[in-house]
Amino acid sequence: MVKLLLSFCLLSFMLSIYLPPSTHAADMDLDLHAKISDTIEEWARATDSFFGGETADYETTGTYLRTGVQWEARDHSTPMLSYDLNLHLRLPIAERRFNVFLQSEDAEEDEQLSDTLGAASDLAERSRESTFAGLGYIFTESDRWKSSIIGGIRLINPPDPFLRFKLRRRRVEVGNWRFRADQSVTWRNKSGFSEATNLWFDRPMENSLLFRSNSFATWDEDDPEVYTGQTFTLMWRATEDLGLSAMAGALGETEPRWRETQYLLLFPVRYYLIDDWLIFGFKPGVRWPREYDFKPVREVQFRIEAYFDAERVNR
Repeated sequence: MVKLLLSFCLLSFMLSIYLPPSTHAADMDLDLHAKISDTIEEWARATDSFFGGETADYETTGTYLRTGVQWEARDHSTPMLSYDLNLHLRLPIAERRFNVFLQSEDAEEDEQLSDTLGAASDLAERSRESTFAGLGYIFTESDRWKSSIIGGIRLINPPDPFLRFKLRRRRVEVGNWRFRADQSVTWRNKSGFSEATNLWFDRPMENSLLFRSNSFATWDEDDPEVYTGQTFTLMWRATEDLGLSAMAGALGETEPRWRETQYLLLFPVRYYLIDDWLIFGFKPGVRWPREYDFKPVREVQFRIEAYFDAERVNR
């Protein structure tokens, strides 16, 4: 409940900036956004200096607070309102010195989605099912590879301890194509082991267009079958602030035999309301799920999210 109230307070503040009663009020709200962002940055720097044992010499730590509220409606279902509040704490000196990191979400995947103003399917999009707090150790990190292990607690009721190993192949350019991949093995106290694999193939095109192919598969010990999916997305950055996408894909499962479980056609839209820290999202679409004999099921999703961090303030 506290998290929900805080999310709504932050979002009310953000909307008051976008729809201000006066220019003076807008300037005051923007100053407040900068103060919140700077306070988070100062706290991250102090924490990094304490654990790292030296004074920071970087421009920003990369720490940010992200909050969002999302409403979605679908045929045959009750409309649902969800929220999230995540703090991504970066401690560059401590990370460099001890190869450890604190994490509450997968920031690298989040950045990949934001860079393209895109959206992914149910299984591939960044997870907002819960907030977690974790401490990780980096085994190897280079321009091409990163392997790490993280242990922590998913902040649900009751709390759920977890341990996750992740191997990531960062972007590789092959001709006009860009390839990325990652694989993770996770143990959760509640549901046991699970595994997830993702493959991305991107091809930049003319006129600010990007084509993306995403193949993915997941397995869970609690429900021992493999869920698979394939999506194709065409993304267009129409302006500096507006991104339009069209996605087509199919999901499948391996039990009782391999079969398609759903086809989908989605049209995500993302618009930067203020600079690149206050974002509006709109995603209409249609799905054809097996449970409804592949008859069309319409859906629509609205989302507002904001980032509080010094890097965006200084841009």
